[in-house]
Amino acid sequence: MNSFKETYKAKAHKDRNNIKKINSYTLLEKIGEGANSKVFLSKRKKVFYAIKIINTDNLSRQKEFTKDSKGNTIIKTALDNVYREINILKTLNHENIIKIFEVIHDEDHGKIYIVMENCSKGNLMSWDTKENKFIIKWMEGRINEEVFRHIFRQIIYGVYYLHMQLIVHYDLKPQNILLTENLIVKISDFDRAFNLATSDFLFKNPGTYQFFPPESISSASYNSSYRCKAVDMWSLGLILYTFVYSVLPFNGQNMSELFKNIEEFELSFPDEPSISEGLRDLIRKLLDKNPNSRITIHEALIDPWLNCS
Repeated sequence: MNSFKETYKAKAHKDRNNIKKINSYTLLEKIGEGANSKVFLSKRKKVFYAIKIINTDNLSRQKEFTKDSKGNTIIKTALDNVYREINILKTLNHENIIKIFEVIHDEDHGKIYIVMENCSKGNLMSWDTKENKFIIKWMEGRINEEVFRHIFRQIIYGVYYLHMQLIVHYDLKPQNILLTENLIVKISDFDRAFNLATSDFLFKNPGTYQFFPPESISSASYNSSYRCKAVDMWSLGLILYTFVYSVLPFNGQNMSELFKNIEEFELSFPDEPSISEGLRDLIRKLLDKNPNSRITIHEALIDPWLNCS
């Protein structure tokens, strides 16, 4: 079981050197920022952490309409997603899943502090708006198949663990795959995740439009395909493709065009970089448009390319 504690008393202050602290954690520098959160590199007793500071007031005002298994409309807030993420992560314990050590609630100031392990290499890839492609910041030069295999195998291990726990991530993408200093994969950002074994499951779309599988677009009504682990497998295929080629296998100038292309695109492989037929075959099996025949996490785990030594 993951070592985890929840604290309901927060003390934000500055030490004698005018350095910001939250309880016993020293905030060193900002390493990330979102619409309603900031992430700081932090330190406590010579150990480095990443602390995500979430503005709860803003999130509590953001409404999300979804449906339960009976088709009833349910109104949730973005803050509910944060609490669900915390409740899922605090039960997980795997080398390739991000660990959270403490959650500090500061109701007086409308903040939640999530203390996580630090991943100094950052995310697997970042989207470069100027270059219009994904870029890798943690390694210089061209990456060979051995590195692809080493990283992707760890992602598969992490997703296998999740699926065995009946957890569907639902928002797998390069930005949600983090790397430690030793290139250990950590799957993060579970705010769209849900547990298939509980009533926590809600019928909703995956988290990022570009990573929607065809069945999420073409489905005329809410049905069981939305709760299928095959959604994660499609996302894994896109992660592997973009890891190799730095771009998605489809694009669109707007959402309508993007969705049309996701449904209709024919998978092809650029000439460069040149990759093995085994790697191409795994990508094909992951990007099968039919969720019923798409490769499962069990099948991916024993894929010949993934297990080449």
